[in-house]
Amino acid sequence: MVRIIDRRGDAVPGESVARLRVWKMSEQDVGACLIPIDAIMDKSAMLEISDPAAEAFLDAISQCEKEGVATLWVHDPIGLFPPHARPVRETR
Repeated sequence: MVRIIDRRGDAVPGESVARLRVWKMSEQDVGACLIPIDAIMDKSAMLEISDPAAEAFLDAISQCEKEGVATLWVHDPIGLFPPHARPVRETR
């Protein structure tokens, strides 16, 4: 199970963390992509690998599970993809 955090400082020390970077793609669309925690990417590079935020969120959780990453940090500094707007993945 992957723990979701909204602030990097909420990660447990020594725990593996992935970052889902969220930003506004257009007037109505919010995009996101999973990028390395300490990587710096310009917006054009992020746009090339981005998906709608909800889709990217679910994909990021799956990727974290596959790779054994304990925590997913949703890096959303201006609140475009708040917790109540995030999809819930059904588990069996």
